[in-house]
Amino acid sequence: MSLVQSYQASLPVPAVQVLTAREVALPAGWQHVLYDPFWRLYWNRDQGGKLTWEGQTIAMRPGLALLVAPYTRALMQCDEVVHHVYCHFTLTAPCDRPAPGIYPCLDEPTMTAALAQIVALATSPEANECDEALALAALLGQALAELPPGTFAPPVADPRLQRVVAYMEHHLADKLPNARLAELAAMERSAFVRLFSTTLGVPPQGELARRRIARACMLLHDPRHSLDAIAEQTGFCDRFHLSRVFKRLRGTSPARFRRQWTHAPTKGR
Repeated sequence: MSLVQSYQASLPVPAVQVLTAREVALPAGWQHVLYDPFWRLYWNRDQGGKLTWEGQTIAMRPGLALLVAPYTRALMQCDEVVHHVYCHFTLTAPCDRPAPGIYPCLDEPTMTAALAQIVALATSPEANECDEALALAALLGQALAELPPGTFAPPVADPRLQRVVAYMEHHLADKLPNARLAELAAMERSAFVRLFSTTLGVPPQGELARRRIARACMLLHDPRHSLDAIAEQTGFCDRFHLSRVFKRLRGTSPARFRRQWTHAPTKGR
């Protein structure tokens, strides 16, 4: 049996959603704490940048791009002016449970060639957004292919919890008390809460809040979404409720989080 025949149509393929991709000039002395629910592809055109994670200092140099996994708590610093290329993106199941970490991926020639192609497509009158998006997706695919085995936790095995987690992700705007989630799992409420908490390491409402705030972070990348609209789409009563939970889980306000991406100095397009 061939490899393709053995997989047939049963192998779920994750979808990539790009949140933002830019090049910025970061000033000397700039620093930023990372701890976000999305992937980052980082590449510096200049020396002078570094990431500090779990006591290790990782130089951000032109010779190598880095992938930063979601929820990796790290400090990024620039000792000199640095031209910094970054892309924020997400992956869907079954690749939605990566281990925190910083992973080297692509070399300088690969990054330079890929970015030149993307810029050429973005400025070509014959190309459209689809061509540019496919070139960026190809670059991200190359980077992700460099991740070591075991980067991602295996999917939740219990089909009852699979059903509940999938329902959560697609119904974040709905009211989802534990009684409703237990009903989806066809279990008694207290037994469901115990099983969920033991298997995922967090109670159902904690996981739901984490996913709602993660979705809010994605939406905050797009300035067209107001805080009121984001609150409605993520299941919060209003923008004030969103802000309270956001600050409790993220340590900052939604408005301040948004300003990181909308007020950064941009080089070129």
